[in-house]
Amino acid sequence: MNTFQLSWKNLRYKPLSTLLILVLFSLGVGLISLLLLVENQLRENFEKIWRESTW
Repeated sequence: MNTFQLSWKNLRYKPLSTLLILVLFSLGVGLISLLLLVENQLRENFEKIWRESTW
């Protein structure tokens, strides 16, 4: 039995575990994306405030 067949069998016979893994993975990716967006917005706002305050 190769790795692909073993993985497929595990996915088929453990649907709840598969669903949980997919949900947690999606939440992780979403959280990282959200943090990157917030960091970018904060940087832009601080740079804007800094430019306005130095003139």
